[in-house]
Amino acid sequence: FAKTTAFQNLLTQSMRTAYCALNLQKCIDSWTSLIFDTRDVQMEFIGAGGHNAPRLSQEGSYSSAHRDAAALKAWDKRLRHFLRKYFKKFKGQRVVPPRPSSWGTAFYSFIGTYLMVFSLTSIGNRVKDATMGTDALGNFTKTDFITTETEEFEGWFFLMINSMGAVSAMIAAAPSSPLAQPRNVFFGHLIAGVIALLLDYLCNPKFDLNYIPPWVVAPMCPGLSMGLQAKLGILHPPSCSACVIYTMGLPHIKNIGWYYLACPLLLDSVILILIACIFNNLSEDRSYPLYW
Repeated sequence: FAKTTAFQNLLTQSMRTAYCALNLQKCIDSWTSLIFDTRDVQMEFIGAGGHNAPRLSQEGSYSSAHRDAAALKAWDKRLRHFLRKYFKKFKGQRVVPPRPSSWGTAFYSFIGTYLMVFSLTSIGNRVKDATMGTDALGNFTKTDFITTETEEFEGWFFLMINSMGAVSAMIAAAPSSPLAQPRNVFFGHLIAGVIALLLDYLCNPKFDLNYIPPWVVAPMCPGLSMGLQAKLGILHPPSCSACVIYTMGLPHIKNIGWYYLACPLLLDSVILILIACIFNNLSEDRSYPLYW
């Protein structure tokens, strides 16, 4: 059900690993059951008494040892086969790496990335000046880790976050990639933002919960986001950065709360998609988007 070759390969390798692990577990379980069954039979022969009990016990012990050795040998063979195939993959798949792009492609990648990031920084600077001190955002405090002194600041809206640089580069340099299509960019950030904001309730002392430390929630957000995006077929890796930026963010980022989902995430996504449609289609060799 995956739409990308990379995810299909990852799914195939995961299924193979699970299959090998299942077979190893079955072999260990059968080996253990043989040992306990043989011991029970020996105890029954010894408990029954008679002149044949020692001889039967000895024969049962011999056959048990033979079966145990055979099971151990089979398990060892399976394990060596799995490890041989596993470490062989580290050599690579003998796929020819892509060749360097032409100067025209490099120029379009440079100009497109610059225009997208410049648009966010320039518009974001004006938005910050217009919204600083807004009563709806309120004030926030920032603590100096060295002097432990707290200082109060006014809240503001912002557009540019670190992950948008990666989004701009992906759309400008690889517009034909399935990961850079509009639905992936928009809904990927939507899913990532909602997950980050919901999990923040579990680690933010502001809400008097603080059940999970932030360093645990930070990797949990992108993990859940990537899993849900993969299931829905709208993978967009840069959206993981948006999760971590908010979860481990500075006070002025967490201060805006659910506004973070609308601005910067969704608003930035719309701006970048519009600029990508206008800029990429100026070239005869490019067409964006491939699908909506």
